[in-house]
Amino acid sequence: MCGSKVAVQQQERALALRRQELGPDHPDTVGIMNDLGIVLHTQGKYQEAQKLFARSGQLDSGWRALLVAARAAVLTGNKSAARDYGLQSDSLCAGLEQKWGKDAYASYLRRPDIQNYRSQLAQVLTLGK
Repeated sequence: MCGSKVAVQQQERALALRRQELGPDHPDTVGIMNDLGIVLHTQGKYQEAQKLFARSGQLDSGWRALLVAARAAVLTGNKSAARDYGLQSDSLCAGLEQKWGKDAYASYLRRPDIQNYRSQLAQVLTLGK
């Protein structure tokens, strides 16, 4: 069996166990849901990943899920949808400052992975200008 299929199966099993043992809203359950979304994203299953990120209710995952949708729209040639997703992504990311506070948000933006995502988002937002 392919390693990526095994990874998805393991994450799905872990998610089912967490939901059963801890409930759907427990932080550990949400974390596993987010991990499964990341695995699906790396496999190019962007819409499935976006749904999981959105269901996990994590704002920091939500804006990245919209970025994934924007990048997928770029790949399919739908620049208008890409820009719309990009604008939504940018708005959710900016909303994190209100939720977390100025210092925590600034620290978040300094993370290399977040800087990379923000760079990708900036590229998407230049479409159609």
